[in-house]
Amino acid sequence: MIVASPQYLAKHGSPSTIAELEGHNCLGFNFRRSVSSWPMRDGGRVTEQPVTGNFLGNSGEAVRRMAVRGAGLARIGLFHAIEDIRAGRLMRILEDVSPPETEEVFAVHTGGQTMAPRLRALLDFVLPRMRASLAAQ
Repeated sequence: MIVASPQYLAKHGSPSTIAELEGHNCLGFNFRRSVSSWPMRDGGRVTEQPVTGNFLGNSGEAVRRMAVRGAGLARIGLFHAIEDIRAGRLMRILEDVSPPETEEVFAVHTGGQTMAPRLRALLDFVLPRMRASLAAQ
């Protein structure tokens, strides 16, 4: 989803069309596989909209923090933004043209009688949060 702080939107305005993204500071990621565009729904099909900004973060948390501080628009996952949205620190924008996206996560158990404690701890931590995130959508 695309989010921004109320302070950023008050100062720079809220884009109401895909084309208006061009005039905004779009916070991005510096992962090797990241791209400088955001998928957007345009006339029934999904296209890649080029975006630019002055910040590239190495995690969703870093990009979220910059967005909360009013640095620009961010395209981050619901699980990163849900608490800030509920608290009014971030607002969703361009919902009608921002397609949902999923990313697969795998936890591998190779068999045997017992599961590795670190995998069990990961699953015990992640699963309730993922379920809550999905229920909030």
